[in-house]
Amino acid sequence: MQVQYLGELLFTEVCNALNQITEKLSRSGLLESGGTKACGLRKHILDLERMLKKEKEEFEVLFHTVSCISFLADCNLTREDKRAIHDNENG
Repeated sequence: MQVQYLGELLFTEVCNALNQITEKLSRSGLLESGGTKACGLRKHILDLERMLKKEKEEFEVLFHTVSCISFLADCNLTREDKRAIHDNENG
């Protein structure tokens, strides 16, 4: 679970950093100027936000998949351990 927590923390920090950049650009008037530079900045910020969202979704799917595989492996080991104990007891 620590991997999941650290992953979520990382995505949150990157999202917060993007928000801070957007706020600074907005306060400076760069995003509202309507020029080519403003359009480019807005496009880059939106692209970064989309990329972050996609990466977060992929991380969540991958983490869920790994967690399921790990759980199934643990269950299988448990069954194998029980069989080994049973086989040893019955000789």
